[in-house]
Amino acid sequence: MASNSSFSDLNERSDLRSRQTEAIKRMINFNSPLRSSTAEEPAWKVLVYDKYGQDIISPVMSVPELRERGVTLHLQLHSNRDQVADVPAVYFVLPTAENIARICQDIRSQMYESYYFNFITAVPRQRLEELATASIESDSVTSINKIVDQYQSFLSLEDNMFVVRQHDLEPLSYYGINRPDSRDTDMDVMRDAIVESLFALFVTLGTVPVIRCPRGNAAEMIAEALDKKLRENLRDTRNSLFNGDTAAGQFRYASGRRTSHYCSLLACLAHLFMSDYVAKTSRLLHECIAVHLLSTPIANPLGPYFGSGNTTA
Repeated sequence: MASNSSFSDLNERSDLRSRQTEAIKRMINFNSPLRSSTAEEPAWKVLVYDKYGQDIISPVMSVPELRERGVTLHLQLHSNRDQVADVPAVYFVLPTAENIARICQDIRSQMYESYYFNFITAVPRQRLEELATASIESDSVTSINKIVDQYQSFLSLEDNMFVVRQHDLEPLSYYGINRPDSRDTDMDVMRDAIVESLFALFVTLGTVPVIRCPRGNAAEMIAEALDKKLRENLRDTRNSLFNGDTAAGQFRYASGRRTSHYCSLLACLAHLFMSDYVAKTSRLLHECIAVHLLSTPIANPLGPYFGSGNTTA
């Protein structure tokens, strides 16, 4: 599911894509402030990601840009990787059971000199305990330098256009939401995936939104879940992901048509309001065509005289 928004409170240098790019660069720099000068030699490192992490990084950073940041190798988590014992590794993965199991295997094998674990979404306590157990058993506690929840579960394809999780696209499509045989559990999975991505988006922007949605449909269900998640985070002032510039008083949830002073936001699902033709076309393409990172395979209708197989457009 794709969405396009006009964040009016952001200047040209603070669009969504720029914010996510800055967050990714900071993560690659061991979650330290970015260097102001390029003359300084970067610290060399290995970047390890899963499929979703790769999809997030690909639209915002090219291979040469990764090399400029000191990334000598960028590898899939579940690929056959050789041990590089004298180089630190930066991980960027979802905190799934499968991914955590492979990370624990890396720790026990002492694959790298040190580890910087960056999780795309918040890592559950159970997964943290599994990491702790693996590090203790392999005597590698001192090798784990940082574990960070990045909140980056969305893809920035254009300056202010984002796409939620790409995997298992059908449940997040218009058809997946409105099909008559959909179960409550399917709707819950869909809701949680979209809410997680929208929450990550606002954490990246550092903006507390005003939510507006129609009543009695999936948009209201998502808005209520996002409302709850934001309020819970804002209530914990010590650990809130939003700084003091985004006060809780700016947050407002309106499920009717009458609302005022709402800051450019939220477009919940198929009811997201689009103001221009390009935005509508972008969403239509993502709903109707298998678009992946702004490309889609197209079957060749002209036969063997003009080549065979599929073409990527």
